[in-house]
Amino acid sequence: MGDGSELLAAYDAQLRMEAEVADATEWHRHGPLVRARWGDSGFVSGRDLAGLTPEQLESLVVDTLAWFRDETSVTEVEWKTRGHDRPDLLDLLTRHGRALYLRKVYTRLAATERGKERAREIYAVARPTYHPVSQGVVDRILA
Repeated sequence: MGDGSELLAAYDAQLRMEAEVADATEWHRHGPLVRARWGDSGFVSGRDLAGLTPEQLESLVVDTLAWFRDETSVTEVEWKTRGHDRPDLLDLLTRHGRALYLRKVYTRLAATERGKERAREIYAVARPTYHPVSQGVVDRILA
């Protein structure tokens, strides 16, 4: 028996992308990704990411998360990953994905003076654990 690459390729071809979002409220392709929405939930899946440089992959992640943040009303996004995906994808999602949610949470908290005060208390403790991109987002909200 081989290394399983043929089975993984068949899995990717048949069960990823459009097959995953056929019943979504809306969906579209974005390069090697499919981005979808079910009400206020977002979903991303992709294949054929191996040919991208690390910079291209990071740009794709940033662009996709910005699209959900700026162009939709979703409150959560699932980026579907599999064990045979690029090993650097999970790191990129961890580094960039938080900003999408933090922006919404801190913006809502900062809507009132009492909420903004509480947000600053939380942020004082949490800031060291946030990625610099996320820190910049929250810094601007609480300025």
